[in-house]
Amino acid sequence: MKNQLSIQELKNMLELRKQGEEDFLLVDVRELDEFETKHIMGTDYLIPMSDFDNNIKVLDEYKDKKIVLYCRASRRSLVAQKRMFELGYNNVYNMLVGIIGYDGETK
Repeated sequence: MKNQLSIQELKNMLELRKQGEEDFLLVDVRELDEFETKHIMGTDYLIPMSDFDNNIKVLDEYKDKKIVLYCRASRRSLVAQKRMFELGYNNVYNMLVGIIGYDGETK
C-alpha cells in the first residue's frame, strides 16, 4: 500500500515539525468521544468518519499539503485516505496500527 507511515515515522515527523523542519497536518478521523478520551499530541484536526464528506471541506485549501491520518486501529484512516485521494488530495498518509499502538505523547 502506498503512503503508509509507521508509528516511529510519525513520531520523527512530529519532532521535526516542532523544530520547524517538517510541515504537515495531523488528522484524527475517529469520533469526538474517542478523541476526548485520548489523542496524539500535535493533532491539528478532528474529522470524524461519521460525516467525513461534509467535514473534510475544512481541509480544501490544503489539497497539496502533506496530511497524516490516524484512527484507533488504522481501518477508518485507510478508508478516509482512499476517499481523500478520490477528492483530489495529493499527499495523504495513513499511520499504520493506529492510536492503540501509539507510544508517543498523547493527551
